[in-house]
Amino acid sequence: LKGGAEKAFAVATHGIFSEGAGERLGDSVLERVVVMDTIPPDHVDGRAVESWLEVVDCAPLLAGAIRALHAGESTVGFSDVIEPQ
Repeated sequence: LKGGAEKAFAVATHGIFSEGAGERLGDSVLERVVVMDTIPPDHVDGRAVESWLEVVDCAPLLAGAIRALHAGESTVGFSDVIEPQ
């Protein structure tokens, strides 16, 4: 990879992919693409999803944020509650 990186990852809030994205991303230098489960990933087949796409559940993050805001607490560090599905 350019600049000496050993691995490359991409992270997005929503899994909105254009037509052919599964093939292009599967053939790219990216090791993983991580998206939240806000909507089902579009334009990717099951094989592609298993090989490079990781979908994480956003419910614990949203629940923690609502709980903290309601209690007047900080929302810093919520990335710790996100786990792969």
